[in-house]
Amino acid sequence: MEVKKVKRPVKVKKPVESVQQSTTNATTNSESTTSDLNPQQVDVLESSHSKYEYVNGQSYFRISPTHVEKLFEEKKQKKSADAPEYYPLCNYLKVKLIEQCEETNDVTMTLEYLFNGKYHTEEVTRDQIYVVSELRKLAKKGVDIYDGNEKMVSYYLREQENDAPYQHVFTHLGWCKKDNGDLVYKHFKQIGHDETHSEYRGKFDIKPKGSLEGWLHIIKEHVINRKYLEFILAVGFSAPVVGLFSTEFDGDSLLFHIYGKSSRGKTTATKLAVSPFGKPTKTGDGFIKSWGATMNATFVPLRNNFGVPIVFDEASMSKIKDFTSMIYMFAENREKERMTKDGQLRKQGKWATTIISTAEHSLFTKTNSNEGLRVRAFEVGNVYWTDSAEHANAISEGLLKNYGHAGIVFVEYLQKQGIDTIHERCKKWRKQCESSLPSSEYLSRVSEKFGIILATAEMMNEVFNLTLNLDSMMSVMYEMEEESRQERDADDKAYQFIVEEIITNHKNFIVNNRQFGNECWGKIQMTSPKAEVSILQNRFKELIDKAEVTNLKGVLKVWKQRGYLKAEARKNTNRRVVTNNERETVYVVLVDHSLLQKYVDKQSNDIFVEPVPEEDIGLPFLNNQNV
Repeated sequence: MEVKKVKRPVKVKKPVESVQQSTTNATTNSESTTSDLNPQQVDVLESSHSKYEYVNGQSYFRISPTHVEKLFEEKKQKKSADAPEYYPLCNYLKVKLIEQCEETNDVTMTLEYLFNGKYHTEEVTRDQIYVVSELRKLAKKGVDIYDGNEKMVSYYLREQENDAPYQHVFTHLGWCKKDNGDLVYKHFKQIGHDETHSEYRGKFDIKPKGSLEGWLHIIKEHVINRKYLEFILAVGFSAPVVGLFSTEFDGDSLLFHIYGKSSRGKTTATKLAVSPFGKPTKTGDGFIKSWGATMNATFVPLRNNFGVPIVFDEASMSKIKDFTSMIYMFAENREKERMTKDGQLRKQGKWATTIISTAEHSLFTKTNSNEGLRVRAFEVGNVYWTDSAEHANAISEGLLKNYGHAGIVFVEYLQKQGIDTIHERCKKWRKQCESSLPSSEYLSRVSEKFGIILATAEMMNEVFNLTLNLDSMMSVMYEMEEESRQERDADDKAYQFIVEEIITNHKNFIVNNRQFGNECWGKIQMTSPKAEVSILQNRFKELIDKAEVTNLKGVLKVWKQRGYLKAEARKNTNRRVVTNNERETVYVVLVDHSLLQKYVDKQSNDIFVEPVPEEDIGLPFLNNQNV
């Protein structure tokens, strides 16, 4: 911290014999008390004014432990030059610290003042001391300001600026590129080549606690050889890698969602993930936050984070009904654009880091099931993260005593390696993922993100001399991607099942004048470019239940996107005439002509009732589309 020296107190030959304490209407509810001054101490101080601090190296103002005093105007002074006279301006008031925010250039001042025998502190913005009406508001905190002295107190505080200690502070976290091109990492202090000595003044408790050795003991004792805990620890350490890449490349933030029943160690796992960088708690200044009641509220703690992991706990408790847009915004590093009351674009919140979410349910159950979501968010569900309640408690208690050290060491390692070297490592592990994970059309995109985790784990082993098992970590990723791939294919499987049921039960559908058999399922029309199969609402829901579809709304959303379903605007259903002259609610499924034509006479447009060959059922006729 760069501090300007305050001039030492100067003796005055003739001290003021009596100082009357100015009265004030201030209340006693000051928020922060720095030290007490009992009445006996005050009496001693008031009777001994042989030493003062003189403001700005001049004799116009002087400060004692109990009062601020102002020199009488020259015309009112006695002719004796060695006997200056002062009168009390206010109770003790001093600028203890001036801080300027690097990101905004805003200046704040910490005032120390005496009220009711106690010293207190209050932080104000610099503009408050220049506007008398704003300065007067400090009276409610106990500062000795009233109608007769407010202008002179304002002048006095401005004069003190030259004597007060000054330092730079910052409120953003993670990587930042300076004007000269140097990269620094903003943590409790800045890590890098920048010569500015500045400290964090944000809303998180990021000051290291305990020791690195204490944290490593917990990892080696309770985390190593437990593949899920090793995995989530690497996920947490990936945050500065993601943030570092964002300074040069256009990439997504990583989003991992943990779900499952209570008492399986989900919260303990998230504490582990954030502990290398800051306080692993749910309290106001910890890095485990609750899902907000609204999207905007949820994004607040994420803004301006470029490389520190953060957790959003218990999505199950959130009032947000659809997480679709949130997942996209989480991954794409920015909030949606909004307008101010004046019609101007509001400044977007931005970030680039690793985000972890928890809930008792899959995050995708409250989405529209877009395929793109599953290459932006990855889930680990229904696993036991800890061995027992005792195991979870041991981890949690240990991490509360030791946190914030390992992240600093890891970032210093990243700085020495350089972004190009780290990027090559990630590319190496991306190729390994492409050859090891289940094959799919999204394999390359998934492997790119999983490669960051594996490269991070490899570097963690080097930095901390750990034995994280990368093969086990790959197996966790294989499980995740296989389940995700099956979920991505579920929409196609459901469509294929419905088409197979249509083919198998074609005689139950009306075609032109041909009546149905024992029961009517709907109507087939050989339209162009695809056949339209109108299925009665009740029958369709029976088929969907038989297909074991759990998220019908999401499935139908995907069907409409792929051209499998024809529906009215803003609906999933349609209104068609089927069994009589009245329009009925139906689901109109679009089917390729080639799958139905052989059962329809080209001349009469009637359905043949010949049996369906077994080889026609379950044909691989679906073509997936890239997101």
